Amino acid sequence: MEPLYKQKIGKLIQQNRLGRGFTQAEMAKALGTSQSAINRIENGGQNLSMEMLARISDVLNSEIVSIAHAGTLNFRIHGGHELSGEIEVTRA
Repeated sequence: MEPLYKQKIGKLIQQNRLGRGFTQAEMAKALGTSQSAINRIENGGQNLSMEMLARISDVLNSEIVSIAHAGTLNFRIHGGHELSGEIEVTRA
């Protein structure tokens, strides 16, 4: 059984890809890899290097994984309505 973190990261990548309107084949071409590799990544069956995560983030224009971030977080919200304001987040 594949580690759960691979599946979680894969789903985040898939959600971001679909949100940007990319097919697996289009994303594979942008990354210089195969569609089957993208499928394995999204299903948690592919080991990912930090370099590949960074390249995927660049292609999707989205931070996929954030490690220990302190301070202000900026979010991009895609949708039909322009939003403004602030959200206060507290950590337990």
